[in-house]
Amino acid sequence: MKAGSCHKITTAGLAALAISMLCSCSSTRSVASRNLNAVRVPPGVTALTAAHADSLANQLFVALTEEKQAKEFVVQAAQKKAYADSLLALLARANAKQVQVTAADSVAGMQATREGYQKVHQGTPHVQKYLSTQDQQARQQALLYLQEAETALTRALQLNPYNIQTRAGLAAVYRVLGDRFLDKTNYTRAIAIWETLALLEPGVYTHYYRLAENYFANQDWQRALDNYEKCEQKLVASAAVMDSRVQNPAQPVAAAVDSGVLFLAVYYQGWSAVRLYNEEKSYASFRRALTLTSLPQTREAVQNNIKWLDWDNGHILGAVMRDTAAARWGRGEFASASSVYKEMLPKLRTGSARYETGRNVALLDYQQLNRKEEACERMLNIVESIPRQASGTPLDSLNQVYLNTFGTMCLNMGNDMINLDRKLAYTYFMQSAVIPWSGRGKSYFAMATLADANPRQVVQDGEQAYHLRHQLQPEEVLRLHRLLVQNYRRLGEFNQAKMHFDELQRLQGVSSQTAPGL
Repeated sequence: MKAGSCHKITTAGLAALAISMLCSCSSTRSVASRNLNAVRVPPGVTALTAAHADSLANQLFVALTEEKQAKEFVVQAAQKKAYADSLLALLARANAKQVQVTAADSVAGMQATREGYQKVHQGTPHVQKYLSTQDQQARQQALLYLQEAETALTRALQLNPYNIQTRAGLAAVYRVLGDRFLDKTNYTRAIAIWETLALLEPGVYTHYYRLAENYFANQDWQRALDNYEKCEQKLVASAAVMDSRVQNPAQPVAAAVDSGVLFLAVYYQGWSAVRLYNEEKSYASFRRALTLTSLPQTREAVQNNIKWLDWDNGHILGAVMRDTAAARWGRGEFASASSVYKEMLPKLRTGSARYETGRNVALLDYQQLNRKEEACERMLNIVESIPRQASGTPLDSLNQVYLNTFGTMCLNMGNDMINLDRKLAYTYFMQSAVIPWSGRGKSYFAMATLADANPRQVVQDGEQAYHLRHQLQPEEVLRLHRLLVQNYRRLGEFNQAKMHFDELQRLQGVSSQTAPGL
């Protein structure tokens, strides 16, 4: 790519033009000292005026033939960039069709569960193969078109270095190269152009927006924030004198505001502030952005950002670490994910964030890292710290998930121990049973199956399981009835045994027979 020569023109030639225009009012004295004989003096024009005009014209105009040639190069560049944009758009649509990741997904993904995060971001081997093979040819062709557009615009600027639109077009090419081909030097080239254009036209708010875009892409968060703020200020200030109001002075100023750019400028002030860990500015910007749009999808995206901030009462570092851990979990980096969760735990501000993070550590320990006893102990501490009603259920229903997790872990621990240590298994089943969780009936059923030495204990635990039979599988319910029939008979409580026997027959679709007379 021939970016170097264009960069030189940008930083030197256009800057010189800006300085010349800014200082033109004080240049008469320097003009007077020039050799006026070298200047063409038209009839009816004084030599001093002709010299002054000639000095300014040299920084404003080129020969008409050069201007025409430059325009031809600009047309060529526009065509090449259009080809590149079309190819890149096709690739983007193909990828979106395969992976189903939308702009809304990228915001909602921050709020998703671990499983949801995986679905959005992990992709499939088929998609990866597609991206690494068939896409490459199209990407290379798009890159070639962009390089040709850059070359054409560079040549146009060599012929006519004073055309602002040509420079804006070159900056746009650099932005695409930076975004799609991950060459950060292109952001620097684009920034140089937009900085100069902002110097030349400080009242044009779009210059600051484009400048902020490139700083944001280049991860220069403070300069991005500064220029998004300048864009908003210039946009609001210029609304009163926009072309639409010049043509129709009766138009309200509010109607002349570029609402789309205003929303984006405020929205990205919020994201720039997030990157700077500026909580107050992040909240303020997102809340203002919410007032600047009525589109349901856009409002939902902004609200999701606010919810993301709310996760730990505005604690941006905690939310970022949460996303980092979730991403590593989704990639199968379980030990690393666990380390991040453990690192962030003492830094969190709210109980709800600590509960969620502690549960994630416990799930990783139990499911992936073979630290099941540590996982159960961690979940016990969480469950005991959650405010609960007299019945044992959480005051906040959202915390029920932690009881369900703990109950499940204890039940599974008991099942793992049945053939190794029945006493320990029974202990885990009992711990699971005393927690009001969504599978408590399974815990009582498991206890009943182990208490064969004491039929009274069997029926006691079995009746508890029967009371919660909606939590059991159909086959488990049948086994429970058989167990209760057998142990009520052992106790001589035949009426109770007959009741469960009849229910068992009904569930099996068998008619109960009448006992023979004596």
